[in-house]
Amino acid sequence: MMDKETRMLLEIIEHGKKECQLTAFILLLEKSEDQVDWSYEVWETLLSSLKSSNLYEKIGASQLLCYLSISDPERRILHSFQDIWKCTYVPNQELAESVLRATWRIGLAGPDQRAILLQAYEKRFMTLCESEDKVDQSTCWTILENLEILNEQLPDRSTSILIIQLRNLEVANKNITVTNKLN
Repeated sequence: MMDKETRMLLEIIEHGKKECQLTAFILLLEKSEDQVDWSYEVWETLLSSLKSSNLYEKIGASQLLCYLSISDPERRILHSFQDIWKCTYVPNQELAESVLRATWRIGLAGPDQRAILLQAYEKRFMTLCESEDKVDQSTCWTILENLEILNEQLPDRSTSILIIQLRNLEVANKNITVTNKLN
């Protein structure tokens, strides 16, 4: 059951003054760092927000769903993952990055959630790792950071192996780039 403070934060986010909305959102994320019993009271609303034309609403919903994934015993996040992942591709790089930075939390929710997340990280990294574009490099760096944080919070062999594989790939690609520039 949602407490009064949480309800108030949600109300501020939805109807409050702009200068108060960010503070309320940050406080809501902080409350969601641990398991909560109200996740399903907002879940469907957040899913609807993923389809919003308001980019900030969409990004906020994505981030909050990532945080709430640990409070999802029905594993709904598995069905919502692709919609959240799409938000890591929005044209505004700063907003896309903010969602990407929150996604590691999905890996805390359970082995199936971690598996789908690791698969998405690996695919994205493999697609971008050879790029010399700074945005692509930043995304790869964020993926590696997320994997490190996830592995620190919840040590797991598959996460550790993926970190090693991606770091080796990153080093190999840097060596190829340097060699190509020298020739």
